[in-house]
Amino acid sequence: MVNLQAVAWFTGCQGSSRQLQYIPELHGTVCEWLADIIAVPAEKKSEACGSGSLSSEDIVTMAKKLRESFTITAQPSAPAAEGLMHRSRRQSLWRQYVTLQFRATCSYSRNPANAAGRTVMAVGLAVLVGAVFFRQPPGDEGVRQDVAGLFFVALLLTLMPYTYMSMFVADRVFFQEDPLQPLYSTPAYYASVSGINALVSTLNGILLMLIVYGFLGLLPTVRAVLLSLVVTALHSLCSVQLLVMMANLCPNQDLAFVLAVSYTTLSVLLSGYFVRLANVATFFRGLSYLTYFRYTVMAFVRLQYGHREDDDCRMRSGGLTCEAILQQFDVDLSLQTCILGLVVILTVMHFAGLGGLMRSKMR
Repeated sequence: MVNLQAVAWFTGCQGSSRQLQYIPELHGTVCEWLADIIAVPAEKKSEACGSGSLSSEDIVTMAKKLRESFTITAQPSAPAAEGLMHRSRRQSLWRQYVTLQFRATCSYSRNPANAAGRTVMAVGLAVLVGAVFFRQPPGDEGVRQDVAGLFFVALLLTLMPYTYMSMFVADRVFFQEDPLQPLYSTPAYYASVSGINALVSTLNGILLMLIVYGFLGLLPTVRAVLLSLVVTALHSLCSVQLLVMMANLCPNQDLAFVLAVSYTTLSVLLSGYFVRLANVATFFRGLSYLTYFRYTVMAFVRLQYGHREDDDCRMRSGGLTCEAILQQFDVDLSLQTCILGLVVILTVMHFAGLGGLMRSKMR
């Protein structure tokens, strides 16, 4: 009886576009449904039994009045607590984000093996790449080996998110089935999930880059190291966001995987490492600027050879000047332009991913 009254009370607020529903097949028992509701403070319209979250004193008072209503009548009494709920403030988008971010962090931390597995994988691959590229041949071969090592770092950062792509699909499915979905905005949920993914992928990418950077003996200046880490972080975010975007836009994981692999294949092919883009058709050369992989490779090469003295380059490359090395790998954009290109592509992917999530909610 109490369960039925609780369901009637929580779903009885009429006149709101954001209205809770209880579906046993989807939400489980009433206790589980109520626990999910309590997990995130609700945002409700002022015309729908008030708005925002309550203080601890308000909650205690409301609980007491609710218990009293059970003994007085079989019908729940929402007006008994209406005044208290009207006293609270409307919950802001920032408040929603902070609460959802806390929930996402707690959910992620419940499986520490997942985070540890990603980190161990990044460290292991970094040591493997560093050991393979450790011996530095003289002359032009040494330059090509440095670029090959940097290219392989970018490739690893691109491929690693595929190992946990199912998590991104699961995030979308959870959003669609979350009983609290009507009570918070889609951008707040999207930002909370993106925040935890960005933190983990960025830290692992930076850790991988630092290990490989030391093994390869790359340019040891503060500027080169810090900017290389910035480019690495942006590349890691783009790699994760590509899969998040596909997972939110596509109806199933198989199609998302196929489209993501197709884009990645095109990006690697048009990176300027395997073939000089000056020798390919204009269409493909223009297409290369729509791939974040191209900007990353150009930024890495320019950071290593764009600000060296020519004598240093000749000593390292066996006679080539810095400009000749940049031309050899089709580096035709400045470092600032490369970073801007990564930021623009990342922003477009975020908007597309958010749009896909909002579309799935409307369904």
